[in-house]
Amino acid sequence: MAVALVAFCCVSCDKLTRKDDKSNSEEVIREYGQLVDGQRYKTSGSTAEIHRPYKDDDRDTRTTIVIPSTVVIDGKTYTITSIGEGSFASNENLTSVTIPNTVTIIGREAFYSCTSLKSITIPEGVKSIGEGAFWGCGLLSVSLPNSLETLGNGVFNHCVSLPSITIPKGVTSMGENLLGECTALRSATFFSKVIGNYVFGHESMPNLTEVIFNEGVERLGEGVLHACSNLKSLTLPASLKSLGEGGLRGCTNLTSLKILSKELVINDRWGLQECQALTSIEVYCKKIGRLECQNLTEVILGDGVEEIGDNAFGQCSKLASVNFPASLKLIDRGAFNNCSGLESIIIPDGVEEIGENAFSSCSKLTTVTIGSGLKTLGGGVFYGCSSLESITLPASLTEIGNNVFSECRKLTSLSILSKSLTIDQQVLGNLENLVSVTLCCKEIGRGAFFGNQSKLTEVVLNEGVEMIGENAFTQCSKLASINFPASLKTIDRYAFLDCRSLESITIPDGVEEIGENAFGQCSKLTTVTIGSGVKTLGGGVFMGCSKLTDIYCYATAVPDADRDIVEWNQYEKATLHVPSALLDAYKAHQQWGRFNKIVAL
Repeated sequence: MAVALVAFCCVSCDKLTRKDDKSNSEEVIREYGQLVDGQRYKTSGSTAEIHRPYKDDDRDTRTTIVIPSTVVIDGKTYTITSIGEGSFASNENLTSVTIPNTVTIIGREAFYSCTSLKSITIPEGVKSIGEGAFWGCGLLSVSLPNSLETLGNGVFNHCVSLPSITIPKGVTSMGENLLGECTALRSATFFSKVIGNYVFGHESMPNLTEVIFNEGVERLGEGVLHACSNLKSLTLPASLKSLGEGGLRGCTNLTSLKILSKELVINDRWGLQECQALTSIEVYCKKIGRLECQNLTEVILGDGVEEIGDNAFGQCSKLASVNFPASLKLIDRGAFNNCSGLESIIIPDGVEEIGENAFSSCSKLTTVTIGSGLKTLGGGVFYGCSSLESITLPASLTEIGNNVFSECRKLTSLSILSKSLTIDQQVLGNLENLVSVTLCCKEIGRGAFFGNQSKLTEVVLNEGVEMIGENAFTQCSKLASINFPASLKTIDRYAFLDCRSLESITIPDGVEEIGENAFGQCSKLTTVTIGSGVKTLGGGVFMGCSKLTDIYCYATAVPDADRDIVEWNQYEKATLHVPSALLDAYKAHQQWGRFNKIVAL
């Protein structure tokens, strides 16, 4: 703390020599202030400001300056509260300055280009430091007070010897380019609420390896780390509310980034696309936009993350795993597209939507666990996940896109627990290696499993399935048996056409219609049981079932059948079992009556 000095105390520890004794004319005093012991002062009320010299004043060559807290002019004492614009500018001899705690303002370019000034302690009480106040000084150390509120543009710009600096928490306004071209700067610590645009300037800061944004920092300006090409790690605090455009642009050697703020929205405007050395990121912010950081190997998503945006981690081919927090609600389209190193994922219960192609071409993905809250699954979500072996879609699912599992060549087990979906071949794609499937969905649509002739051996249809659509299981030649739930109402035409390993079937009482050729060419089928509710059988329903020996029909009325039920020669070989009360009706029917053996149940 500087000791208060009155005007008769020397403002300098060096003697000022004058060229001549210019008079203080009224005009000069009005513009430049009163000259007292070689220093200009402008007064207002009870305060005084140190002012820049008049052109004819002696050139200031002092090495040490002690600024008094008061000055006496014409017998009146004034408190010195301000160091005015350019007051000590370009004094290349100045090595030491003492500022009293009465000063609240250090003006624009006050110590501009004082190249020999090695250290400065700004006392408590100073609230504002103006633009370029210490531009080009030879500072090795700076101490700023907690009272400081405002830092102008380029205050320490071009201080090429300054190794470190700490900005206090009281600063609420900061201009641009505060530390630009401070090429010796190795460390910068910020407690201030705001950080100005391009705080480190536009040119490279070759020695800056540590930047600390402490809790309390709320806003980082545009290009805030633009010049920080040698920064290796960075933490953005939980208090941070905004990061300006291009904030991380130029951080080409940044390898680790931690974002603790839950209010930020990460997006490509931050300039992360230039952070190609980034391998690790830890994020807590509400929404993650596109990062374009393709060398990531570690992603930690903290509680608070709700949305992973469009292509957020797309093309991150080195990413082997990722955790999803309980707070997550949306994984948007392409979010992990072509993350070819990703091996397993667990989707938490809170996720309601997974967008189109979210995990497409994740060629090493083998295990997927989906939580109980998922409602929407976009098209092609797992397209090209060529290592995926099994998956279960939850009961909560109400909407599903097309080609969800296309090119999933190793998928052998699929369970769909939702009762509200309609699935078909467009939805599932060609699941050529599927072995086992469990379904609860209301409708199994057209061609859902058409052509799985080489692998599919087990189909479990749970309660909730109401319709099996056209060609749903056509040519599933390894399918030996299938259960039909009580909820089933319709088996559409060609549904099990050419299922050559199917040996017996039992149609539940709730089924009213069996379509044309529904079980045609099931060449190993020997026994068929038809429930009491069947009303209509399509033509050729059992055509080509050459081993069929018995049909047990429990229908309460003779089902309508207007075309051949079986091949002509099967009418002679197979036995039709019907309710005794309907024996005569069956024998009299145009199609049913063709069976040689019709017996009572």
